[in-house]
Amino acid sequence: MQQLYTLFAILFTVAKPESLFWQQVKKNLKIFSFVRLESWVNHGIPDVLGTTQEGIYFTVELKVTKSNKVAFSPHQISYHEERKHSPAFVLVKRVLDRSPRKSEIYIYSSDQVLSLNEQGLSLSPLSLSDPIHWPFVQEHLAFLIRQRTYDLSRSGSREK
Repeated sequence: MQQLYTLFAILFTVAKPESLFWQQVKKNLKIFSFVRLESWVNHGIPDVLGTTQEGIYFTVELKVTKSNKVAFSPHQISYHEERKHSPAFVLVKRVLDRSPRKSEIYIYSSDQVLSLNEQGLSLSPLSLSDPIHWPFVQEHLAFLIRQRTYDLSRSGSREK
């Protein structure tokens, strides 16, 4: 009985890779305010809602992979396709088996999700931190959010 209890304790205390990635994002991207979105009602909603210091809202889908493959559900693809001109991003952490401490972070925009789902990490990202350097990731994400928001304000509205 004690062994069964120990097994359950281990299973329920081991965090999923995305949960660990979320903790790293929250700890290291300090210029943003983040809320973790847990949605079982609306499938496809990104993992994180963020706000910049200027009050700009953006969303982030977090993915972790040990290969070049990045998988999305049809609901996730639909969400990003409908918001492909919005400040919505995907952060992919690739954990390298040969050296987990030298992981990489790829940043993609929502308009790249279809291609990312098909091509994986062979698709050119908007930004790549190899190895992970959190100040670089933070600076580039902030730049991409401002750029996407500026592009939206110049266009006046989203194209359908």
